[in-house]
Amino acid sequence: MKTKFVKLAIRILVTSGLLAWVLSQVDRQELGQAIRAARPLDLAVLWATSLAFFILRSFKLRLILKQQALDVPTLLLFKVSAINSLYSFVLPGFMSTGVKWYILKKATNKGTGVFNGMLYNQLSEVITMSACALLTLIVANPTPILWPETKHLWMLPTACSILLVAVLALPLLLLSRRTNRFIVAILEHMLRWLPARMRDKGLQALREAAAFQSVGWPFHIWMGLLTIVTHVGAAVVVYVLAARAAHFSVPPIVYVWLTSLIYILGRIPVTFANLGVREMALVNILAVYGVEKSSALLMSMIIFSSMVVKAVLGAGFLIHWSLTGKNPERGAPSQADRTTS
Repeated sequence: MKTKFVKLAIRILVTSGLLAWVLSQVDRQELGQAIRAARPLDLAVLWATSLAFFILRSFKLRLILKQQALDVPTLLLFKVSAINSLYSFVLPGFMSTGVKWYILKKATNKGTGVFNGMLYNQLSEVITMSACALLTLIVANPTPILWPETKHLWMLPTACSILLVAVLALPLLLLSRRTNRFIVAILEHMLRWLPARMRDKGLQALREAAAFQSVGWPFHIWMGLLTIVTHVGAAVVVYVLAARAAHFSVPPIVYVWLTSLIYILGRIPVTFANLGVREMALVNILAVYGVEKSSALLMSMIIFSSMVVKAVLGAGFLIHWSLTGKNPERGAPSQADRTTS
């Protein structure tokens, strides 16, 4: 209990410290003027766009869960994802996804399959966004803008090229049947040191995860393309709309690597709802492109407002389920259950 309290206190301090530092860099009067100049119509368009991509992400997760013999409706996944957005304000980083897993586990009675599907989904997001960011930094080298005094323009593209090879090699090693057997054997050997219950769960997860090796490369390529649309493309569109609402613009290609950087940093459980991390990144990096810090902070506030909209929807779904007694676990039988019945 004491350890949890210490961790909570640290996250509160980190979040408040980062936000305080960002606010200290911004002119309050300019920020107020920028907020008053924002148009409600731009906000409404951004919220609607963000929700549309949110539905597409739920559809993508449904396709992934089907590979684990789980047929979960897209609407239920949308509702659970909205609830997950609500809990992200309390549980930082990837920890909030535990709530999503718990609800889907109750809905399907197949927690291991849900875990494998969500793990595959998370890995596909991180790998795809990282690859897109690295490729963007190679093609559109921002070194002259970020570090105008340096003469080593080749260093960033070279480092990104090496990292890109490593990022692309990871899924190939995991999904290839030849190399995967070697990796799984190592993991199974490591699981022997765990307690019996945890070892059995781990072995079951490894067996069920093998389903993603037999689906074929077209499925993985299709999921990669969907991730580009629902995460990379969606983030760029939302950031462009938020910048428009804040009355400035930068080349959209900048947002490809910037959004990926913020996403990956947001996976680290040090702040709540990525507060502070996103603001610090936007204020400092966009300043290099000539964007006023007050406008960059307003942009971050607008992006944060779209998260609030999702969280409000999640709260509404929770209240509805509580008042009507319609628990989500009644709405999604597994494919195996349907076959048996």
